[in-house]
Amino acid sequence: MTFVNELIPEEQKDKFDPEVLYISPATPTSMPYCWAIDRERDMFLIRVGAGRIEGEGKPGEADYHSLHFFRFSLKGQLIRFEAQVSSYENEDGWTIDWFVTNLKIPSELLDRENEIIALLKEAIVVHENSSGTCHKNTCAINIIIK
Repeated sequence: MTFVNELIPEEQKDKFDPEVLYISPATPTSMPYCWAIDRERDMFLIRVGAGRIEGEGKPGEADYHSLHFFRFSLKGQLIRFEAQVSSYENEDGWTIDWFVTNLKIPSELLDRENEIIALLKEAIVVHENSSGTCHKNTCAINIIIK
């Protein structure tokens, strides 16, 4: 099986532990409405919040960055991370750069770090390919884990 994008069923939203959605006292969270999910492997990726990095450009310029807060659930184990995402148009279509930061893999999963990063990248590509930009255009997606 692979990841697919879909709307999160209402009954599933009611089951989310508040810890899944929490970012920080200063950062508001939002109830996610869609996810990249692989039911067979018991994994999903959700975005729980976003903002824009101060002083950067505007959408469509190479220096525009938005900051997204994500949760990746792997068989019930929660992995938190942030991603600075920039997008810009070039002669081949659009390029979307993901700079994944603050990746918090639980200690009991650290021996599987390379596998987890590969799964995370797989989920990000599926998530991004459903976005408005990639859904309508040719996209190159670059993912860098810091």
